Amino acid sequence: MPITDDFLQALKNPVVSWEHPENGLVKIINPNINLNRFNIEFDDVGTRSLKAYIYTPRLQIHSLGCEDDETNTHDLQFLLTLYGSQEIMAKYAYGVPLSESAVKKRVQYFTNEWQINHCPLSAFMCYSGDEQIGMFNLSPTSETPGVAEFAHISAPQHWKKSFASEIGLLLYKYPSMVNKLGYTAITAVTASARPDNGSAFVMDRLGLTCKGETERYGTLRKIFYDTVQDLETVVQDTKHRSKLFTSLKRLQAL
Repeated sequence: MPITDDFLQALKNPVVSWEHPENGLVKIINPNINLNRFNIEFDDVGTRSLKAYIYTPRLQIHSLGCEDDETNTHDLQFLLTLYGSQEIMAKYAYGVPLSESAVKKRVQYFTNEWQINHCPLSAFMCYSGDEQIGMFNLSPTSETPGVAEFAHISAPQHWKKSFASEIGLLLYKYPSMVNKLGYTAITAVTASARPDNGSAFVMDRLGLTCKGETERYGTLRKIFYDTVQDLETVVQDTKHRSKLFTSLKRLQAL
């Protein structure tokens, strides 16, 4: 599938917010982004494992720890490098690298969610061709049943290439699909990031609702929260789409 410059530019602002005079703030998925190009496949292999494969225009994504031994080892070594890096972890969670044992424990937890608990709320490895990009997870929160937390980590050489936005767009499709397939019930999605972390800018670009700032992981973080119903509404709301983007094009021409 060819990737055009227009598509990459569209990913810079995947969701547009528009103040409609009658309906208030309207969020609309940029029409240049076709979520039908984000394919999600589940492979439920009975007692052995639940697997998920996701294909976006540039990424091939698989459930963590559910591939062949060579791939699983390759993924683990990559994650040990990411989580062990001071540069990458400086603005992630508590701001310090994780030990090798902590990373292995984290990977084993996510793998068990797929293989033992058959839970689709777990972690995913992201590739672009043969190149590893990073990992993201959508995991249940212990505080509130039905709420899943989104987090993402990637290698520095792939920052500022809109990969995070491309992954984040899955929030508009994956939770509702999981619900429809009956694997589990997700009512809302949340995420947090330090205000000076690029992830906070990505969440803003994705149109997720910022609920303010609070202290988490020992530092101030921006908190994002949207119900699955709200995310579905953003995708489906085409009532003012044509008028909105005609107006935007006129503004761009000024």
